[in-house]
Amino acid sequence: MKKHLSSLFVGILVASLVVGPMAAAADLTADVVVIGAGGAGVSAANYAADRGARVILLEKMPFPGGASLLAAGNLTAAGTKLQEKLGVEAPAGEFQRQLEEEAVFPYDAELVRVHAERSGEALNFMIDLGVEFWPELMELPYRHKTVDPNTARFIKFALDAFKSKGGEVLLRTRATELIMDNGSIAGVKASASDGREMVIGTKAVVIATGDFSANQSMMSDEYKNALGFGPVSSTGDGILMAQAVGAATVNMDKAVFFGNAVEVSPGQAGFSWGRSLCDLGAIYVNSDGMRFSKDVMNSAECAQAMHDQEVQGKAIWVVFDEAIKNDLHAKDFPTLVTVWDPETEAKEIEKGEHIIKADDIGALARRMGVAPEKLQETIDNYAQYVKDGQDPEFNRPSFARAIAEGPYYAMRQRIGIYPTIGGLCIDTKARVLDDGGQPIPGLYAAGDVAGGVSTNGRDTLIPAMVYGMIAGEEAAGLAR
Repeated sequence: MKKHLSSLFVGILVASLVVGPMAAAADLTADVVVIGAGGAGVSAANYAADRGARVILLEKMPFPGGASLLAAGNLTAAGTKLQEKLGVEAPAGEFQRQLEEEAVFPYDAELVRVHAERSGEALNFMIDLGVEFWPELMELPYRHKTVDPNTARFIKFALDAFKSKGGEVLLRTRATELIMDNGSIAGVKASASDGREMVIGTKAVVIATGDFSANQSMMSDEYKNALGFGPVSSTGDGILMAQAVGAATVNMDKAVFFGNAVEVSPGQAGFSWGRSLCDLGAIYVNSDGMRFSKDVMNSAECAQAMHDQEVQGKAIWVVFDEAIKNDLHAKDFPTLVTVWDPETEAKEIEKGEHIIKADDIGALARRMGVAPEKLQETIDNYAQYVKDGQDPEFNRPSFARAIAEGPYYAMRQRIGIYPTIGGLCIDTKARVLDDGGQPIPGLYAAGDVAGGVSTNGRDTLIPAMVYGMIAGEEAAGLAR
């Protein structure tokens, strides 16, 4: 599970940047404009600057990083300095084969090949910047682990390097439109946080704005009600801007989804300990007041079971009592939702929207919108299964305790999305393609904004960096 961004890392990153939109003129020029300061964007900006290009990096948020700030630091790559030092053979061809064997989404084999071949270079770029890795591989032969629990420090180091090369960073500056001239990129329109508009003239634009998991309007019908596990900045801006100038997309109906999400802000998910509660005796019920699964499941099984209920229009709850809640806290889980502290949790229980508390099952059911007699029957049946040590309905594999004494709780469970898999069609030079498969001159894309690169929706930072590097090289070459 990817970690949520801490205020500490936001502070580190913002403190390292001194250039903002107030320092910018109304109209600017650059050889290359990079939109989005996540892992793909900072890689593109550095590689373009290394090749002599004058680069402006735009970021709509007050801080850089995007989804890369959520990466947990477990990175797979072939041909790294660490592998060489350890004498570990890690051929790129075998890495490509592994990525393709793990595929759960349609992909472009050539894009995966290039990702595998240049993955070592991307990880070495992190090492050269000063990112520390554990001296042993996490998993042979490809998986590396950063010493820091996430990769926020990489973003800081990369931006410091970019600025030392003369690069310009504009925070709180949202790109709004691509400017075209005779079918080629001619500039970018952008808006500062104070509403001031600017035009940046350029021959090359790299879109690195991330996925669209925070934009429900872009979701396929299957995921219209899903919450976003990714950053709030993942609203699909880059995809929409590129589509407006003729860009093609791929896999727009595909996404990685998780269970056990709780809505912590409008449209945004926090991860709950629903599965851990079930390990301790809780059950999942739907809006009919009935169980629909074996309760004790791994992450993939749980996500699929919840997804199957949501597509039927069923609400999902995890139901437990005070004893089960106390057992969870005794196992060093201080709250029911990872991003809440105890004070927030108490307020949420009092509010009764996402977590309901009641002294009896009938009152709990009524507040859930479930028939009281049906929920009581479900809980009584489950109690008998605990006593018998077997579950004739769903073959639950383990029984910790029954749901016995109040107060009782029901916590709403949702499906959460991150990342979306679809995005702009690109080629192995990171050029954005139109509906006819032809490159749009001067337009490049990298990271989660591009489709067809990721085979499984995991380990997305290294391929984002690879195609960021390529986009920076190609854009600089075109502009110069």
